[in-house]
Order: sequence, then C-alpha cells, then structure tokens
Amino acid sequence: MNERTAYLLCLLVLAGLVFLLPERWTTNARLSLLGALRPVREATAPKNPAPEATGPTMEQVLAENKLLRAQYNELVAENLRLQNQIRGKQEFGDAWIGELPRVVIADILLDRDFSSWRRSFLISRGSADGIARDDPVVRGRCVVGRVVEVSERTCRVLLLTDPAFAVVAVAVPPDPPKEGAPAREEGILRGSSEDEATLVLSRVSRRAGVQAGWLVITARDDASRWPPGLLLGTVKSVSEFGYFIGVEVAPAVDVQALDYVMVLSR
Repeated sequence: MNERTAYLLCLLVLAGLVFLLPERWTTNARLSLLGALRPVREATAPKNPAPEATGPTMEQVLAENKLLRAQYNELVAENLRLQNQIRGKQEFGDAWIGELPRVVIADILLDRDFSSWRRSFLISRGSADGIARDDPVVRGRCVVGRVVEVSERTCRVLLLTDPAFAVVAVAVPPDPPKEGAPAREEGILRGSSEDEATLVLSRVSRRAGVQAGWLVITARDDASRWPPGLLLGTVKSVSEFGYFIGVEVAPAVDVQALDYVMVLSR
C-alpha cells in the first residue's frame, strides 16, 4: 500500500469518527475535513458539465424566422392587392363622364359556378353593402356581368359570357371618323352558348357599317341600370344576314382571370 492510499484511508476513518460525534463539538473539524476532501470531489466530478439552457434552440429560431417570412409575404401580397383595387377604381373614375355612381369593391370568393350550364361567380359583398339585384359589375371601365342573386354578405354575378346575359349595346369606331359619323345602330349583346370567349351582338342593321376592330360599349337604356359608355368588347368579325348583320365580339376582360370586381350600386 502506497503512502497516498494510506493517507486517504486515514482521512476517511477520521471523517467517519468526526461525523459520528455531536455537531456542536466537531464543527471546525468537519469544515477542515471537507476542505481536505475537496481534491477528491473535484477529481471525481464531470470534467465539462453541460451549461444550462438560457435561450431558444437553433431549431426554434429557424422555425420562428420561417413564420415571420410567411407573414411578411402575406402582407406584401395584401398590399399589392389593395393597390390594384385602388388603381382599378381610379381607372373607372377617370373614364367616367358625369356624376360617379357608388362603387363597391368585392373579392371573388368562388370563380366557378357549380352548374355546368351557367357562367357566374360568387363575390364577397351583399345587401348589407347596399348591393341589389341587376346592379352592373365591372372591372375598371370593362363590363364583367350583373348581380342576379343577393344575400346579406354575398351575391352571385352572372357573367357577360353567359347566354342569359343581355344588355343594350352599340358598336363605335376606335378613332373618330374623318368624314361623317356612321349611323349608331343599337343592338343586343349576349353571351354565346357555344364559345365562352365570344359574345354576339344582334339586331344591328347593315347601314351601321360595323367593322372588325370596332369597340362595343353599353348604350343608354332608361329601362335598365346600365350606364352608357362601359366597354363590353371588340368586334372580331361581321357577317351579313339580309338586312341585319351578325357581329362576333371578344370580351374586353378575361372574367376567369379576375381577383376582384366593382359593383355599381344605386
């Protein structure tokens, strides 16, 4: 037995004797022994104890950063959407002549009708916002359709591409004529039952001189709520049927690519 081992055994025997005696007699001895045994405790303690966690882990920081990026992207998208709505309303106001109607901006909730034969969509405004049946629906100065069903918070818009849609319209040249204005013959514009990308202007006489490239706009009609001068589309082709002509019209707006519309409320 070497000297170091004998020294440790003696300390342990003395420590046992000291801790068996009453504490009031051995306080100083106990403190001395604890100091002497300190090297032993340090030698047997872990070399590098793990530090206590004082903050979030790297995984938590990355997750929070990902969430903040997603929230930022949502705010940017919402800001762009609102800017587009403001520009659309300004475009409508700049093209309007006379007193502006009340304009209600609405988001499109369902862009397709559940019916296979009807072309319509659902928007996020209703009677609580002052919307009524047959109110015109536009995007800027371009016609989208008209309101056909109204609830308190939503309404359904019948698109101008639907065969049931009809409005009094007139075709006009895109530029002022050089010599004399052609006769402005009013007709009825409807959606085509065969092609969603085509409208049909009927009941127009040959003397109107309608040609491809002409603009088709709403005409003044005291029996309806439609204001004059709203853009419906552009003439694609003209065919003759006796005294009348058949006019195919391309819609001015792609109704399936819209994210919001404006309702012209009374």
